[in-house]
Amino acid sequence: VSTQSTGIFLIDSLAFSEIWEACENFVQSLTESVNEEWKYEATRLCTPSMAANATIVETDPCCNDNLAWTQCCSERDVVTNISRTYISSPNVKQQCQNPDCVESLLADYIFYVQLIDGDKSCSDVVTQDLQILRKKEMNFFVECKKQIYGEDGEGKECFHDSDC
Repeated sequence: VSTQSTGIFLIDSLAFSEIWEACENFVQSLTESVNEEWKYEATRLCTPSMAANATIVETDPCCNDNLAWTQCCSERDVVTNISRTYISSPNVKQQCQNPDCVESLLADYIFYVQLIDGDKSCSDVVTQDLQILRKKEMNFFVECKKQIYGEDGEGKECFHDSDC
């Protein structure tokens, strides 16, 4: 079994566990998602809506790996709808003993999740790049768990940002 397969299994076993799902549901209860129109300037991005459009897939080398062998994927402006996640301060204040600390952790969480999920382009994504992303994602999950539950997994008191 390769190191890559082992890494993928470890990430999946964490990300699809009941504990992770419960934690993710709790985090989602403290945030809100809003659909917004977003303009990417000078990008090679292939958005999900572009990838679902047969005409675009047939003509755009940024959305068609076969075309990318014979044509350049040129940078262009792309307007699309995206889902952005924001902290729901009223929910955090209602559910958490120390809202300032929790909002700080949530801001970091949202930043890293959007960073990981942000590259939806059809550019040359090779296995090594995916391994790097998965390793970053796994390190983020592990670090997040340590921040919330402490090194021993028994929990961590958090009264100030510096405690977190």
